[in-house]
Order: sequence, then structure tokens, then C-alpha cells
Amino acid sequence: MLQLGYKPIATTEWYGDQPYATWPWARELLGDSQPAVLDNSDGFDVEKLAGLRPDLIIGVNSATFSQNAFYDGLLYVYPKGVNTEFLEYLGFTINPKLTPLVKSPGGQVSVSEERLDVIDADVIVFATEKPEDIANFEKVPTFRFLEAVKGKHAVYTDATLSGAMYFMTPLAMQYVLEKLTPELAKAVAGEAPEAMVGG
Repeated sequence: MLQLGYKPIATTEWYGDQPYATWPWARELLGDSQPAVLDNSDGFDVEKLAGLRPDLIIGVNSATFSQNAFYDGLLYVYPKGVNTEFLEYLGFTINPKLTPLVKSPGGQVSVSEERLDVIDADVIVFATEKPEDIANFEKVPTFRFLEAVKGKHAVYTDATLSGAMYFMTPLAMQYVLEKLTPELAKAVAGEAPEAMVGG
């Protein structure tokens, strides 16, 4: 929404306890705005939501709005598994003259400790959030046998960079490109530090 030029009057906190639920890569565009941060841990506070009188409600990966009679005419749901084509639909919802901004990025892989060998690649990015995460990887017997780890071709992200990769929004992806690209270059050269990188 911020990249499309619209400042939300409210949002929810996915995770991270960020000011106004806005991560560093989006704060400049948020400016002086102070959106209400709604608690949706037990479903939305419908009365508070109605009191805000929003023009549009966007449910990101949300089943919360399955009963959308109340939200009729306001709701745009970003269905689970949909990539950034969402921006095209959202853009047309706001302004029919808008065109798609980005193409879909790649995905992530989850594997068990016993099968870390299946992710061995020329370069591996580990979404770590604290130093203990790297220490926990090192406790896994198969971890040190990964060629990417042995050859210093592994990148470990800090909490903010990991958060940007999880969010997968255009602003977050710009942040990832800015912060991760030089680290990937080091990893390709076998010069990746065995420490977290990012913001």
C-alpha cells in the first residue's frame, strides 16, 4: 500500500514488535503516519475496525474474513499461496490505470535435520535471526558436511533481513536485494562470514 502511495489507517502485527507494525524498509514511506495496530490474536475487533471507517480492508493470507457480509464492498483478500500478482489486483482495486509492479520471487525450502544434504547447493541462505540460530545449526551433525558450509558459501541473515525475506512485499524485496546481493557475491567467492549479515 505504501509503495502504491497510500498510507494505511490501521494494520496488524504479524511478528517482530515493530513501531506501528512497520519494518525498517517501509518506514520512510510511512512518514509521520501512525496507523492503529489492531490485535487479531483472537480474531478482529469488529467494532474497532468499523469505527475506523476504512475504504478498503486487505486480508493477507487470511481466512479471518470468510464471513464477509460485514465487509461487503471493502474487502480484498490476498489468498494463501498467491504471489506478488496480488499487487496487480490490488492496484486495479485502487486505480484501474495501475499496472503490475513486480514479478514473483522464488520460494523457500524446509527440510528435516537428517536430510540437510538435499539442500546442499553452490550457495545457501539461512534465515537466522539471532546468533544462537547458527549455534543450533552447528549442533546438527550433518550441517558441517554441507559443501556450502565447508566452503564458506553460506549466508546467515539477521532478524531484519530474515523478516524482509518472510514478508515478500515489493519494499521488503528491495531491502533484500540491497542487503543480500553483496553477501551473495562474497558467498559465491567462498568469502562469506560465519556470522549474521543484514541491516
